[in-house]
Parts: sequence; C-alpha cells; structure tokens
Amino acid sequence: MSETSNEPIFTGRNCTFRGYEPQPVVIGIALATENGIEVITSPGAVNDDLEPITVDGFPAVLARPRVLDFCSVDIDVAPDQFIDVQLADGGGAQPVPQESLCRDVVEIAEQVVGTLQSLRP
Repeated sequence: MSETSNEPIFTGRNCTFRGYEPQPVVIGIALATENGIEVITSPGAVNDDLEPITVDGFPAVLARPRVLDFCSVDIDVAPDQFIDVQLADGGGAQPVPQESLCRDVVEIAEQVVGTLQSLRP
C-alpha cells in the first residue's frame, strides 16, 4: 500500500508491507520530503533511544522506542529529506523481540538505500 503520510513529525510518501515467514512482521518505508532528520534527532523531539549509525555511507539513527514491538532507522539522505524505515511485530503467537526487530530493520534500511543508489543514472 502506498499513501501520503501527514504524521506530526514528517510529511511524505510511504509504503507498508506485511510478511508472515519466518515470523509475522510489518515493514514501513516513508520518504520524508518536507523536513530533515532533525525532526527526529533534535533534543526532546522523540522519546526513543537514538543510536547514531551509518547506512550505506549516509548518517542515520537507530530509534528504539519504549514500545517493545517496534524499531526504526531514519536515514539523512539530503537537506530537508530523510528515509524512515520501520519494522514492527506482526502479531503472531510468539512476539518478535525488539532486539531482533532492531537488527533486522538496519539490514532492511541498507537494502532500501542500496536499491535507491542502484537506480541513480
């Protein structure tokens, strides 16, 4: 599904995927095009624990929210633009541990950026 997000933190196109194997998860990818990653990283902007990381050469943050069934990576790709990649537990019988979600969302973020880089002329 693709739609436009008007989240309080950012505005841009987003897409959601649901998978069931090997465990049920939901992946969300949003392209924030009207504000920069500072809306996430500014002091007091979010309650998540933020860890600076690099994704395919771009500065990023791994965001661990207090809600344990979710993790995200926000990648600073250009002035006033960032990519938000989210991974959440899909509601299976066995919860997916947040540590697994955080590990896997970094890999997904690397694939997203790598795919976009490969499309450049």
